[in-house]
Amino acid sequence: MNFIKETIEYIRQLLTWWVEVMPWEQGIRVTLGKKQTLLKSGIWIKFPIIHTVYVVQTRLRVMDTPVQTVSTTDDITISVRIIIGYQINDVIKLYASMNDPVMTISNAAQAIVSEVISEHSSKELTQKLIQSSVSNYLSTMNWGISFEMVGVTNFAKTKPYRLMGDSYWSTSDSNVNGNNKKP
Repeated sequence: MNFIKETIEYIRQLLTWWVEVMPWEQGIRVTLGKKQTLLKSGIWIKFPIIHTVYVVQTRLRVMDTPVQTVSTTDDITISVRIIIGYQINDVIKLYASMNDPVMTISNAAQAIVSEVISEHSSKELTQKLIQSSVSNYLSTMNWGISFEMVGVTNFAKTKPYRLMGDSYWSTSDSNVNGNNKKP
């Protein structure tokens, strides 16, 4: 059923001769896979098969990274979660430099957080240090994106616990002797 929906949508897109770009969006029209044209807000002509159009929102976006747990130089475990606010400025540069902005930004920020935490002791480590390190790194990237804010939402010293033998508990009706008989 999904295949039929996708096929109908593809045919509909092939037969559409225009594209609408809203005021808070920008687009790129690629002609025969070579020439790129920036599309500002308005209605634009699109010749099927000849043109491919990509439209993205340029409004402020805020994303958060997953909780990250890293050990400091003095073997204290720190858990951190950060948020990043960004806005797309140059759609052509964005498409030329990356495939998935959210994943790229998240992975880059997590790498910097991991590096900062692992290079400092728990006494030296602060939220401001993490924020400024991530912000400085992201501002040097030339991706067509401006970074409006970086914030630390979770920052805690944690004690890691590891469950051993969790695969044993996932099997049903087994006991230590290997006897699978039910009482």
